[in-house]
Formats: sequence, structure tokens, C-alpha cells
Amino acid sequence: MIIRIALIAGVAMLAYVIVPAVTSRVASARRLRLLSRLKNGIPCTFADIVDDTPLFKPDRPRGPDDAPLSLAPARTAFLLLDKTGRIRSLAWPEISAILAGTTALVYPLGDGRHACLFHEELRAQDAEKRVAAAVLGGFAPERPDPVKPISVAAGAFAEFVILVDALKRPDSDAIAVLALLAVFGKALPWCPPGLFLTLAATSIARRARGEQKSRRLETVGLLVGGLAVALNVALILFVIARVWLPIP
Repeated sequence: MIIRIALIAGVAMLAYVIVPAVTSRVASARRLRLLSRLKNGIPCTFADIVDDTPLFKPDRPRGPDDAPLSLAPARTAFLLLDKTGRIRSLAWPEISAILAGTTALVYPLGDGRHACLFHEELRAQDAEKRVAAAVLGGFAPERPDPVKPISVAAGAFAEFVILVDALKRPDSDAIAVLALLAVFGKALPWCPPGLFLTLAATSIARRARGEQKSRRLETVGLLVGGLAVALNVALILFVIARVWLPIP
């Protein structure tokens, strides 16, 4: 039994916590490294998308023909600086929603690669100051982690296999209960009554991205989020104990 309990806990920690945390940190470090290279960009205006290639008109003439800049989507990192100063990565489908005439900074990165920062600042220098402040504060551009849903799905499937195996064995009710909790482990924070604490933790974490004392706020957010999970687990165990394993 101890081995199976350890297996349930290990799978949950690996698939739900460790893998998403590691991949997120690695991706954030790469995006922050990219951000640190964005200096002395070319002020441009977004013109149009032709043949799936975005075109930018430089604010200052670059030569006699003054041809627009064309950026290959596969070799360009697109970023958006919003009015609050936050920077997030843009997926290619989002580019089509950007209006023609939007100001941007284009940065040659070498080997035919570019970075493009869309912004709404009055001056390009102000946008670059915000980028420098983000690098100094360690705030990497935000972007959904593509590895996380795969890891969570694989973990949930592994926990379901353990649950099915436990249901076939006599005297494995405790293992089945733990495996059942692990299957829905990632959904636990979003179930009531812990949902309200999760929303509070999410709000704290979002505020931490723009605060100087972000580490302390992040710790508070993690504690509140952990309390939400603990509350929901306690409630589920109480219901299971009453219905599945009736208390005399």
C-alpha cells in the first residue's frame, strides 16, 4: 500500500507541479533573454499582411526605394506592450487582429530572425524604456505554456489507471480514494468552496507581476491557493467517508 500511495503522490507531483514549473521557468528564461536583446529597434508602423507576411513601414526612410519591412512569421518573435506596461508574446493568429497603423519596433536579431514589439507609446524611446524596466525587474513576456496541458493530461491518465487497478483489488478503498482525488487534482482549486480562495490567489499573483515586492506577494498567493486545495480535499474526503465508507 505504501508503494502505491507513493506512486500516486509521485505521479501527481511530477505531472501537475514539477514538469509544468520546470518548463515554465525555462520558457520564461528564454523569453527574458530575448527581451534583453531588444535595443535600438527600428520605429515602424504596421501596414498590412500580404501572402501571410506582415509588412511594416519604417518611420524614417531606409533607402531610395523606402520598401516596407517584411517579416517571416516563422522567424519572428511577436510581442505586445500593453498600456499597463506588461509585455506578452503573441501567437501568429493574433497578428491578424492588430489594426493597420499600430506603432511597432522591429529588432534584427541576426540570421534572418527578427523580433517585433507592438506598442501604443507616443515615442519609441518610451517603449524601449518599458522593455528595459521589464528586463531589470525580471518580468518575462507572458505566454501560455504548451507543455502544461500535455503533462496534466498524461498525469490524469496515469492516475486513472491506478484507480482502475485499485478498484479490482480487495481492501484497496483508501488507494482508490487517493487515486480518485489525484485524477481530478488539477481541477480541485477550481471547485467550490475553495474556488473563492483560488480566485483570490490568482488576483494576488497577477498583482505580484507589477510590484517591487513580488516575491512576497507570490508566496502569499501560493499559500492561499494551497489552502483552497486543502479545503476542497477535506470536503471531498468527508463526503466520501460518509457515502462510500460510512462512518458508524
